Amino acid sequence: MENEDYIEIDLKSVFFRVLYQWKQIFAAMLVAALLLGSLQAFLASQPAETASDRWSDQETYAHELALRQDRVTAVLDKINTLQEYIDNAVLMKADHRKVYMARATYYIDTGYQIKPENVYQDTDKTSTLVWYYWNYLQDRSVYDALSEEIGVDANYLMDLVTVERVNGNTLSLSVWHPARRSAEQIMEALQRTLGEICQNLEETVTPHTMTLMQDTCGVYMDENLKKQQQSVNADMIAYNQELIQVQNELEAFLKTDVPSQASILKTFLKWAILGGIGAGGLLAVYYALQGILGSRIYSAEAIAERYGLPVLGQICCKSPSDPLTRCFMKWEGRLTENSPANDLLLAATVKLHCHRDTLLLYSDCGIDSSRQVLQQLQPHLSSTALVPYGCLTSEAEALVSLERDGDAILVITGGVSRKKAVESTRKLLLAANKPIAGILFLECC
Repeated sequence: MENEDYIEIDLKSVFFRVLYQWKQIFAAMLVAALLLGSLQAFLASQPAETASDRWSDQETYAHELALRQDRVTAVLDKINTLQEYIDNAVLMKADHRKVYMARATYYIDTGYQIKPENVYQDTDKTSTLVWYYWNYLQDRSVYDALSEEIGVDANYLMDLVTVERVNGNTLSLSVWHPARRSAEQIMEALQRTLGEICQNLEETVTPHTMTLMQDTCGVYMDENLKKQQQSVNADMIAYNQELIQVQNELEAFLKTDVPSQASILKTFLKWAILGGIGAGGLLAVYYALQGILGSRIYSAEAIAERYGLPVLGQICCKSPSDPLTRCFMKWEGRLTENSPANDLLLAATVKLHCHRDTLLLYSDCGIDSSRQVLQQLQPHLSSTALVPYGCLTSEAEALVSLERDGDAILVITGGVSRKKAVESTRKLLLAANKPIAGILFLECC
């Protein structure tokens, strides 16, 4: 039994077979890249789920949303209140290097004396009385009454006045204002109010005297005012930064992710590359497996070595049109075009191996392959008749030609001829006692 274990294709042939299909592979890569990249880019461009969709518990979602909205509202209220203070407060527009201060200092005396002859002494109400004065002058109602007269809102009028208790029996009033006349006007109004308070306290607490010890008005550089202005401005900056933060938190909570064009393009390129490489790799594996498992013949040397037949030469089926395929064929060592020198060498080889004047060309791929060999060799073999035939196993005309006298030549078309067909053709020729001169290999990219 004959050994059928021979190789029609090796790893080199597999590699180049894949390279020869570069057009199909490139087309598959391009199509796959465009389809997969476009699909993934389309999916990536779709808006994501909304904030409420991300919460399974809508009650919790509503609570979290309200919490973040309240934070924004609270910060806005602080900013509006501080901005209103900056816009309306007199001292916020003042130059700290030139501020007028009107000051009035009162000495309060209840006439209290310690009597040595008495075991039990009355309580000295002087400090309590001073506290009453201080407390009265801290009351907003006092400044509400003065605001219309002064022309300054009570909130900002209180900001201009400082009341201090000194040593338990001295009351000091200070009025700060960028205008001297305004400072004096406010001080005069306070002194009138102080007189009314004095009359009320004499009737309700204890008789006493209130002596004006100091009544001055001068200009000062107020470093404390400078620090206050800087502090207010710093608070405004901090509130604005806090507002940005809480607004960003709210936006992030409500944000529906809409991909940017850059991210969509990145997604397209990533999946296009993956799709192209994947499609090209799969198609390359397919062509490689087809070459390995398809029992096609890519090299005549294996057949010739197996059966002891000479390889008469190569003929190029047609010159490849694209330079890349031509380059691959040259790298592999295959014939890329039929040159006159190659044709002469091929004709001389055929004459050397053939001993009859008639050569019968048999091709398992059909009579067209044999005719290509005829067209290439006949001009150089004028004394020899070349007769083309097709497949012995499928064409009756080729089978009848076995009765004709002449040497047989097997025409094998690379990448198309199959092992079983060539084997069947060889067996039929041997059965008919037809001498086989050798193999002509028809290169076909």
